[in-house]
Amino acid sequence: VVPVYQLNNRTICRCLEDDLFFSIDKKNGKFYYGQEYYESSPYSQPQFFNSIFFQDKLNKIEVLTREREPSVLDVGCGWGNFLQVVKNNSLSYLGIDLSLDAIKICQGKKLNCQEADLIKLSKINGQKYSVITFFQVIEHLKNPLEYLEAAKKMLKKNGILLITTPNHQSPFRYLFGSHWPVYNTPSHYFFYSKKSFERLLKTAGFSNFKIKVDNFRFFSSDYIL
Repeated sequence: VVPVYQLNNRTICRCLEDDLFFSIDKKNGKFYYGQEYYESSPYSQPQFFNSIFFQDKLNKIEVLTREREPSVLDVGCGWGNFLQVVKNNSLSYLGIDLSLDAIKICQGKKLNCQEADLIKLSKINGQKYSVITFFQVIEHLKNPLEYLEAAKKMLKKNGILLITTPNHQSPFRYLFGSHWPVYNTPSHYFFYSKKSFERLLKTAGFSNFKIKVDNFRFFSSDYIL
């Protein structure tokens, strides 16, 4: 392990074995998702912009599952933007999040959700899902391997696991260096390249997967500013 960047309250390090980048918090504190976090994400922009992105994801999911009505578990459901799209398509779904703030937001939209941890849920809930999604979640997890193993346990045979996460090989990361916004979000712990993410998936027991750069997303002018 070698240190790469020294930030105010954390050090960004790199694993020499698989090119995994991760943060070490100097205070070793725990970060919570409060109101400020939920006002500063791309998912907090108007639903119109998010619906385009998530409807495209759902369309691909339905093709891959080959099910007329796939069941969906959205891990780290946040504002419920994906859940809203799933609900509008009349599919069976559940959203879970560790943040009570997130659950309150989703409940305000009358979405099916609950405050829950995936690892604990996998031990007490025998239900299987056609699709499990992690939208911009896995970089927030200190124990991602355990979560992926829990997801595998809750997937139906030939089920789909869909994960999005910031690309550590993005041109913006090279351009901004230590000022890359993803590094400076306190609740981000791991920063994945294709190589390091592939190794994580294999370790969790997944073999049939594809890693690619996501399609361009539309952002509101308010979020960009």
